Amino acid sequence: MTITVEHLPNSVALVTLSAEASRNAFSLDSMELMSEIFDDLLGNPSIRSIVMTGTGRFFCSGADIESFASAIDDGT
Repeated sequence: MTITVEHLPNSVALVTLSAEASRNAFSLDSMELMSEIFDDLLGNPSIRSIVMTGTGRFFCSGADIESFASAIDDGT
């Protein structure tokens, strides 16, 4: 998944999820990236609001079950 951050006028940050093939499902890697992005945004005093959206027809379908099952099988 690609996650982009765009700084808009009026202290708004736009976070866009982009992985249309998986309906913007979160893998372990994308969850870690999202955590880092939100830590940065929440620590930025110039950001007063965050808008989150997804590309394609779906905002987010939830967890990428295959990614999580693979991590469990690998013991991570």
